[in-house]
Amino acid sequence: MGFLYIFFILVCGFIVANYHLPTRFRQGRSTGWDYYFRIGLLGLWCVVFGFLVTVVLDVLNLPTYLFNLIGYPLAQVRESWLSFGLEEITSHQISVATFALIGSVLFAIYSHIRARNKVFRVSKLAYECSGHHLEKLLLDATVFNMSVSVTLKSRKWYAGKVVDFTPETGGVRTFALLPMKSGYRREADLQLVDTQDYEAYYRFMGMKGDHTGRLDLEHFRVVIPVEHISHIAMFDQETYEIFTFTRPPAPEVTTLPEPHC
Repeated sequence: MGFLYIFFILVCGFIVANYHLPTRFRQGRSTGWDYYFRIGLLGLWCVVFGFLVTVVLDVLNLPTYLFNLIGYPLAQVRESWLSFGLEEITSHQISVATFALIGSVLFAIYSHIRARNKVFRVSKLAYECSGHHLEKLLLDATVFNMSVSVTLKSRKWYAGKVVDFTPETGGVRTFALLPMKSGYRREADLQLVDTQDYEAYYRFMGMKGDHTGRLDLEHFRVVIPVEHISHIAMFDQETYEIFTFTRPPAPEVTTLPEPHC
């Protein structure tokens, strides 16, 4: 019976954790026993809720009144239950388990509805991401509709918009980017050389993300593996153009004549 109790507590906790936004964020970064202890704590709160509801119903004697109201006396319900040979499980245990399960489902529905509110979702994720610099940067770029500049270890460079960033699903291993510009960094001095202007092409082709043509903006998204990133930062087009215009030209590399002996 002890195993069934633990299993039931974990089931209730899992139902809540799967829809509670802050818990989903933390669970995606938990491993081992820490994961099960979080689930168990949520399930335990559900059982406490079921116990309190059962106590209130028992004090007010509501079950007897309700079963008599529907023409099925409580004593007859107990006899029907005992006929299944489950004498070890009392009516109070059934009540606690039932209301614990109902409480977990109701709280999960409530959390799911709240998470669909954009303001609530952003505020909760901003708090949870405060200790994760990469996730906080990507979240800010999504919320404030800003671009990011990404340099890969291969010296390939992209600047673009972060697409469909969902940090609550687990640790960020990849993210999608809609490129506006791309290029590379020179090996000698790592100066930026942009070679492709995607934004001009989008305007020329009349792409607006409305799925009306053969190609759409989503077809140009690039998936960036986090482990391949060398540098990432916010990107502003006007600031980039100012820095590019005021940048001093790269010095010409000259070779000295070889000395004659």
